[in-house]
Amino acid sequence: MATHAFAGPIDYAAFVLPRSADADPILRSLLDRVDSGAIELLDLEVLAAGEGGVAERQRLQVLRHDGGFDLSEFEGAESGLLDEDDLRALGAELGPEELALVIVYEDRSLAPLAARVVEAGGRELWSGGVDPADLDPALTDIEGAQP
Repeated sequence: MATHAFAGPIDYAAFVLPRSADADPILRSLLDRVDSGAIELLDLEVLAAGEGGVAERQRLQVLRHDGGFDLSEFEGAESGLLDEDDLRALGAELGPEELALVIVYEDRSLAPLAARVVEAGGRELWSGGVDPADLDPALTDIEGAQP
């Protein structure tokens, strides 16, 4: 991330799936996003409900992968960015037969555009996220103002 001229927004997503779910298509989809350059994977964690409601980190191998997905594709992706508060919050949401797949990533989807801006002598001014809750009132105001 630090070596790129463009820094995309850093975000996370936590998905819950049954322990019995085949993770092959999920992992292939994630790898496709990484390989295409759309995201840079900063952390990949697999969690299970633990004692006292705090999620416990699991090895990636705990995921069922029937299609022979090569888990070594994600070797070293577990960087431990989640802290105790994260583990406690996630653990409170997990049932005994569920796993959480947590991904921390940099959105690189606009990197090619940013490169063209730099080539044209420009620079990135701002980047960031918008809370979806802030969009509802703004969109309502826009829709109400249209004739």
